[in-house]
Amino acid sequence: MLTSELPVEITLLFTRYLNPKDKIQCCLVCKNWLRAFQETVFETIIIESIVDFNHLTAQTNTGSNVLQIHGHDTRTLEIGKNVFLNSQELYALQQHLPNLQNFKWDNSQFREFLQPPDTYGWNLWAESLVDLDVSLESHTRSEQTKIFDLIRSNLCRLKRLKLSSSGHMAILTFDDCELLNDQLPELTYMSLRARFKEMSYDKLSKVKEVKPRPCFKTLKMDIRNSTHEWMYYIAAKYPNISTIQSFYFQRSKNVDPPTSQALSLLAELPRPLQQLETIFMSVEATCTYIYRSFVSQLYAFNIPVKKIELGVNSGWTLKNPPREHRLVTTELWANTLEKVSIAYYTGCSHFFCFCDDSVYYPRLVYLNISVCGASVLLNIVLTNCPSLMTLKVAGNTLENKSNPSTPSIKHGLRDLSLMNEEVSANTLNYISTNCNDLKKMLLDCVTIIGSQRISNYENCIDMSSTHFSKLYIRHVQYTPYSKGHAIEVFVFIPSPEKEEEIRSPIRFCTENACVRFSAGVGANGIRLGLGTQKMREKYFSTFSDDPRSQYRNDQCLKVLKRMSLDRREDTIYHLYVTFKYGSVQDFVFDD
Repeated sequence: MLTSELPVEITLLFTRYLNPKDKIQCCLVCKNWLRAFQETVFETIIIESIVDFNHLTAQTNTGSNVLQIHGHDTRTLEIGKNVFLNSQELYALQQHLPNLQNFKWDNSQFREFLQPPDTYGWNLWAESLVDLDVSLESHTRSEQTKIFDLIRSNLCRLKRLKLSSSGHMAILTFDDCELLNDQLPELTYMSLRARFKEMSYDKLSKVKEVKPRPCFKTLKMDIRNSTHEWMYYIAAKYPNISTIQSFYFQRSKNVDPPTSQALSLLAELPRPLQQLETIFMSVEATCTYIYRSFVSQLYAFNIPVKKIELGVNSGWTLKNPPREHRLVTTELWANTLEKVSIAYYTGCSHFFCFCDDSVYYPRLVYLNISVCGASVLLNIVLTNCPSLMTLKVAGNTLENKSNPSTPSIKHGLRDLSLMNEEVSANTLNYISTNCNDLKKMLLDCVTIIGSQRISNYENCIDMSSTHFSKLYIRHVQYTPYSKGHAIEVFVFIPSPEKEEEIRSPIRFCTENACVRFSAGVGANGIRLGLGTQKMREKYFSTFSDDPRSQYRNDQCLKVLKRMSLDRREDTIYHLYVTFKYGSVQDFVFDD
């Protein structure tokens, strides 16, 4: 059927699903697409500089005429960093884009410093704007307060509100929260740089009288004072809330009387927090007792939590803290958790307790662990998390202590990221052998320890069973098991039948081998003395100039020995590593 036979409304509907290039092609084939194209091309406007803004809004510019004609079709506006606007320019945007629904302003900045109280406007978007994301990094505390007050008093149709900043943190009282809910009755998502104030007995008794907001789903604010009291308020006010960020546990005292009363009142609510799926929490090391008490209380309500982000901060100065301050775990929700992110900051590694032989996470698909100075046992993690697809580990040692006599189990891991990590070549081989679905791997600032079973003359990382869609390697060094020096020359050898393109600043390739020289070395590394690009090219010239080379590992050994310079025959022979892999579609080796 020809487009000319279709109603304009149907053509417009089709156009919304096309990218700009396809829209232009359609216009070239049939002129009847032109109207639909013009109406949809301005649905999203992105302003990256003040020049873009002037081009769109200047009264003498032809671009302004187009915007005046089609600006009423714009639904999304994004303003990039360092775009300075004054009150008149913001007002002009409201005039040109009267039906705007989504507005994102990255690092909002105004040119004028002395402005009248109503300079920021927003009132022309009162009936249309539903999603507002503004960064207030460049504003003073008083300006941030004024902008926030103007937004919530004018934009009554907002469903999503995100105001981000650094430094100053606003304080909201019980009455402030009630007023905010009255001003923005349709809000479902709120992210503010703010924290709740301590809640008194008087305010706690008023929580049962609040009007519930069933539509509200996500709250991102700091909850570090009167944690249980505000949890009671949230449960009563937002019965269908699904995400809360963030709870801070900082007090080292026992539960005080107001908190005890809050827990009792929370338990009286009918099935509280049954839609809660995501919780962000930060625990000070001296306050893990309060954390465990809080988590146990939530668990008693049978809340099906699916995602937890947990940070443990240093606060204990003793090397051997009491036992009651040690357990910071997520095991209570092991049966329902699907995503877990845990960060243990400096000095807190002795609190690390995630996955042992007794804890089973049947639904966990995403795990991100960042802990300095601890070991993560890969075989236990993979065994106890059978559905795990993404694993990110940073700042520690990844070990494999599986029993060789135990039958190997295939795992469904697809994405592996190791950062600031130490891992053995045997562990990488275990991953390649037992994780056949692995497609993406990131090695960033990783030290690879050589295998004890491999001879000194064969430094090898064997992942030949893995066929990567993306392999990213950055700042990686290899330490032979029997030597203390670091090696940073790698020979990458794929399966003979595969041909890959490797994106890398410095590389020397043959049909099935690629030698990569990493210029930077660690504190214990050995520099090869190849200080210039010309010298490196000479050093690896055999690889790039010999068209008949089909290098096997033993041939690479001979070639590297033959290319030794400056009487380095005894050392160069050992200073490279063979990295074997099945195949790769996108291979990046970055300094």
